[in-house]
Amino acid sequence: MSIYDRINGFSSPNLIYKDLYRKYPVILQNSLFKKICSNYRHKTVNVDLINKIEISLSKLTASRWSASLGESIRYLSDGNYPSSIIQFALALSENGDMDEWHSDIVENAFLMFSGIVFCAKKYIAFSQDETSCSIETQGAHLCFEKYSSGWKYVSQFDNSSIDNVFLINFGGGVIYLRGVDYVSNCRDRKESIFRSPNPDDQKSIFLNSNELNAISGALKCIEDISPAYTTWVHFGVNLISMNVSHNDMKNRNYFSSSSNPLLPGHIYIDFGGNDEFAISHPWIVAEQIIHESSHQYYHQILLSVKTFFGNDKKLYMSSFTNTLRPIGKILLAYHAAANIVAWYLEASNKYPNYVDLYYSRIEQQTKKAMDLLDKIMETDDVTEYGKYIVSNLSEIAFKNNF
Repeated sequence: MSIYDRINGFSSPNLIYKDLYRKYPVILQNSLFKKICSNYRHKTVNVDLINKIEISLSKLTASRWSASLGESIRYLSDGNYPSSIIQFALALSENGDMDEWHSDIVENAFLMFSGIVFCAKKYIAFSQDETSCSIETQGAHLCFEKYSSGWKYVSQFDNSSIDNVFLINFGGGVIYLRGVDYVSNCRDRKESIFRSPNPDDQKSIFLNSNELNAISGALKCIEDISPAYTTWVHFGVNLISMNVSHNDMKNRNYFSSSSNPLLPGHIYIDFGGNDEFAISHPWIVAEQIIHESSHQYYHQILLSVKTFFGNDKKLYMSSFTNTLRPIGKILLAYHAAANIVAWYLEASNKYPNYVDLYYSRIEQQTKKAMDLLDKIMETDDVTEYGKYIVSNLSEIAFKNNF
């Protein structure tokens, strides 16, 4: 597959690129593993685990973006190689690619498995069979039951379900959904927006039925309208974290969302306390999910090619955030905006009786996208590949060549 085919597949969803969505994460996982080992191989700790990971990767033919894998990337970026390798093993295990392993813990670490974050101390042991798996570490023993293509955390005492992490069937797999406490800066990867405490201590951050129904309704809306965007979201989003604390946002009347290139597959959504509106407007929640899913694919593009040179130091006003952003962020926003317009066009074509309903969103998103496109046209900093992406998206969403 040529680099232009790869860019096409990551620019907007097309079912002919389904194999790309399944296989490219395998390439990225192998690349990540090499980066970890190049810094850590000389260590004597985790040698057996590293060998087991190598064997598992050699057999891997398909995968998907994973929030657990994102945690490994986060530890790698912090220079914490021991925690990165253990989190990498958990990501493979979550996907069913490693059955049984154990390792010493060099230093205490917060690790993730199936949307659950736990503190690992001294050692960690993972085992699984056809219907369940368990993770044991000093002071904690986590048990999970097989649920569709995912894992559902259950209490180690009475086997009852812990309902702060939900599994939603979507696109032939599952998406994990959990509640988190609000923090002011959800883009800071070290903040708690992408974290949660040990599952037995999460009573204060349960999702309510409205929040669960709103996300479920939005995902159903995507499945109902577009097989292509269903595949796009399925392979792009693995975990949705939702804010459940709105005490300091009583006057907010808008939704927000966020994601982080260091945490693939993991997106954050905040209804701002407007749960009932979210339930009655599933297409707007779907818009958020598709927006953040699009960011996942743009981040994958950046792992392959440069879309801008980095010479333009000017900041441009973003029509999405109403803040000054560098040209790279303008390209990121345009990629998402064009996909949102394409999504609404598909929705209006499938349900012409609702065209007036969708038209207002198409009009708003098109206006924002055109403003971003004007900024892109101002600069000479966009590379050949960046121009190719913009041209493709313009043709798909706006019938307008760049």
